[in-house]
Amino acid sequence: MSIADNCTFHSLYKAALIGLAPKYLSLFDPFIWHLELSFFILHDIKSGMLKKSLHITKNFYFIAGLAFLVWMLFFDTNDLYSQYQLRQKVRELESQETYYLQKIEEVNADREALTSDMELLERFAREKYYMKKDGEDLFVVVEE
Repeated sequence: MSIADNCTFHSLYKAALIGLAPKYLSLFDPFIWHLELSFFILHDIKSGMLKKSLHITKNFYFIAGLAFLVWMLFFDTNDLYSQYQLRQKVRELESQETYYLQKIEEVNADREALTSDMELLERFAREKYYMKKDGEDLFVVVEE
């Protein structure tokens, strides 16, 4: 008779871990894991840990706090999904802010160039606003 034949399931698993059990025992590891888990659950029930956890759930403050937490996370107007959407919107607006700040810098640079150079100002006025001098004819050529 081997050592593994005289052991309980708990010690059988420990024997398998240290290599004293037969080699075929490794084939039943998931089965032994299940038995080991059920053993610990039964032990916890007997020891009163489950009773203590059930006692906590009967506490009014625990139930009220849990209900409040669930309400705030899922049902409130500022729930998790709304906060996620708002963060996405903030990121989008921040990227737009950088784009428009860059455009403002470009426009300021163009404005500075137009106010300092009269020939550039005249060219800009003629091209953009179709302005002309007295006595000139203006022809608009549309490219197709």
